[in-house]
Amino acid sequence: MSLDEINKKFSGIKPKPSHSNPEVSSEIEIQIKSSIESDSSYDGFFLTNTKIHPELADISKVKLQFIENKVSLIRVSYNETKDMHFDDIFFQKLSEALNLKDNWLPDSSKNYEGAKIIRCKDYTVKAEVLTKADINKVHSGAGNDAFTFFPYVEIELTNMEQILRDSEREKAKQKQEKEKERSNSFKP
Repeated sequence: MSLDEINKKFSGIKPKPSHSNPEVSSEIEIQIKSSIESDSSYDGFFLTNTKIHPELADISKVKLQFIENKVSLIRVSYNETKDMHFDDIFFQKLSEALNLKDNWLPDSSKNYEGAKIIRCKDYTVKAEVLTKADINKVHSGAGNDAFTFFPYVEIELTNMEQILRDSEREKAKQKQEKEKERSNSFKP
């Protein structure tokens, strides 16, 4: 998916340069707010609502990062839920929606059960949701129904260096072809 394709879907979207990751050229955060009337974009943020984009009904925000105008990371944060059984189906539903085998592993970079990861050939899928066990660990003795969950899924390309090398090769090839075309068209 390219920045041009995203711009067709969300007209007027304007990415900002990424300062958090030197490999990433730009990023956008799309926020879905029911209180706004029309789409607006400023400094890497795009605001919209579900009247304009009903397909975003269960989503609170989407973060996109780009390398050479191609998406390298997508992070979808879902709306809050108080459903105590949500964690039971979250990873199953993600696997079905993303056509992944349901072989989630614990994310060793996190310290709770609801953080899981699947590593694929070209990308990594990370997802988090607070489980009942996680809540009990953090808030022992408190009523579970008092907490909300903000689940998310993140898909990141794992071969960013290869993408950059391929992009540089493609640019060099195009430059070489233009120079060859110019020299072939030159007639003294």
